[in-house]
Amino acid sequence: MLMRFYLSDAEEDDYDQLPPIRILTKSQFEKLTKSQKKDYLDELDYRETLYLKKQLKEESQRRRERRLSGEESFGVGDNSDHQQASPEAVLLPDMAVPPSFDSDCTIHKYRCLVTSDQWLVRPVLDPHGWDHDVGFDGVNLETAIEIRRNVYASFTGQMSKDKQDFSIHSECAAAYADPRGQTYTAALDVQTSSGKDMIYTVHSNTKLRNLKQNVAECGVSLTSYDNKYYVGAKLGDTILVGKRLKFVVNAGQMRGPGQVAYGGTF
Repeated sequence: MLMRFYLSDAEEDDYDQLPPIRILTKSQFEKLTKSQKKDYLDELDYRETLYLKKQLKEESQRRRERRLSGEESFGVGDNSDHQQASPEAVLLPDMAVPPSFDSDCTIHKYRCLVTSDQWLVRPVLDPHGWDHDVGFDGVNLETAIEIRRNVYASFTGQMSKDKQDFSIHSECAAAYADPRGQTYTAALDVQTSSGKDMIYTVHSNTKLRNLKQNVAECGVSLTSYDNKYYVGAKLGDTILVGKRLKFVVNAGQMRGPGQVAYGGTF
């Protein structure tokens, strides 16, 4: 292994003549014997060493050619002309980042923060944005934790800002899952509307599994918008017939200042 690391200049060209190697997956690597694993890792390290030496040699050659071309252009013996003709350093623009994290792309910038395996902070991408050269005009925050046994809480918030509008949208939720089959949830939603007013919504939902083939559900909500209040309620039931057939029926009502809306599905 150490003998292979110290290579002569003549051996650096051997990288281009190496036969192709098959990169094993984790499961395939685990099936190898101990000696085969050692040989495989040694071969990868050997190829990496050759590749790095080749890159260093090519970079050194490029620098030598640029230095020689500069001496020919400005003159080797005239230092004052050489200093006057040297170009000034220019800051290059930020490289474009694809919207998806493709492993084949080598210019990714992972603008994401994960702390304690619970908090996730990431930017909001607007590909048509004008404010920023990379198209990020907001931030998103998410977390989900288990407060105690069978009690869970989650938070999702998003804030966006452009030249004219500032908007937020957040949801806080808590749930209790009873081992006997009941589930109780409560949540608070806060968001901005197009009219710059805030919309607050408190809603709760309950699922009851009294029978193995039947799941009943009910929920209520209260929404505050523009100094007006809207109350909603819904009822639902799910019936399982065998393993391939399910019937779902629900109905609801939304009542506000002088208005009533009904809805239902089957």
